[in-house]
Amino acid sequence: MKNKSRILQSNIRSGWKDFFYIPSSSQPLGYSGKVRDKLILINILVLFFFILDRLFKKIALLDRTIDNLFFNFSLFKNPNLALSIPFNGILFYFLLIIIFWWLADSLIKGYRDNNILKILAFSLIFAGAISNLFDRLQYKAVIDYLSVFYFPIINLADLMISGGVIILILSEFSSYSARKNSGTK
Repeated sequence: MKNKSRILQSNIRSGWKDFFYIPSSSQPLGYSGKVRDKLILINILVLFFFILDRLFKKIALLDRTIDNLFFNFSLFKNPNLALSIPFNGILFYFLLIIIFWWLADSLIKGYRDNNILKILAFSLIFAGAISNLFDRLQYKAVIDYLSVFYFPIINLADLMISGGVIILILSEFSSYSARKNSGTK
């Protein structure tokens, strides 16, 4: 009992670094310095993109338009799913609850397994989905604002979700090829 008390007191005394302490099943004393630094960087990066997306959405809502050769920045309210696929009603919100539960569970598993790529991927997906959910709850539509060449109008949250999915796919391919080369499945 005294040993646990000493550990707790030393954690409190060590300051802000222990604020980011995340217990792990494989490392009961927490992450190593390099891993912790990567996790802090990931969280700061994802938070930066989240805040930037929210800021761009506020600017778009002010009807600020930028139109040049490479991209168009203007307001578009999308009441539908990705790529303007129509899907609304109670079933839509039920599906959102299931998706958010799965994302949160997958993110927690990434932290538990010390899998940096999965943490990055699911953090990007989760933050992008939360940003779009805020729009849907506040404006009854997702605020899109960026059109590059002839692609559909998107927002930074959509890019975060897409980037997270790409990272997940690439990490699965790399882990599959590593398992295949080692002879395990």
